[in-house]
Amino acid sequence: MEPPLQTAFDADDPRSARRAAAQVLTDWGLGPVVADAELVVAELTANAAFHGGGITGIRLAYDRGRLRVEVADRSPDAPRSAAPAAGTGGRGLRIVSALSSEWGWSPRNRGKVVWAELALPAPDPDPGLGISPATTAVPSAAEQPARR
Repeated sequence: MEPPLQTAFDADDPRSARRAAAQVLTDWGLGPVVADAELVVAELTANAAFHGGGITGIRLAYDRGRLRVEVADRSPDAPRSAAPAAGTGGRGLRIVSALSSEWGWSPRNRGKVVWAELALPAPDPDPGLGISPATTAVPSAAEQPARR
């Protein structure tokens, strides 16, 4: 089951992607992981924007006790942790690693996808109240149909 997507993000703005993903996760009823997932999305989209040639897509999916966040970019280069600079920067993949059960990357025809998986809380024992699996791509604002 795929819930309808009511939001979009600006592919040039990682903050916009973070807000869009948080909205989708909230709409899915995944409140307990929204804060951590939002931070993972923020770090992966910032890396894609600043080191990967730009964000080309975001995919969110959950099933069987896990949430998967995927961020695609234009660079074929493997992501790598940089030594933390004085001040800000260089901590993104360390944050992703700390918040996720695992993370990695896969090459694509034009770039790569960096992904992270976060554990979801155990489902409610009442199947009528549990979380059902879902997948969605978070479209960029440019991919949204024009509104009249």
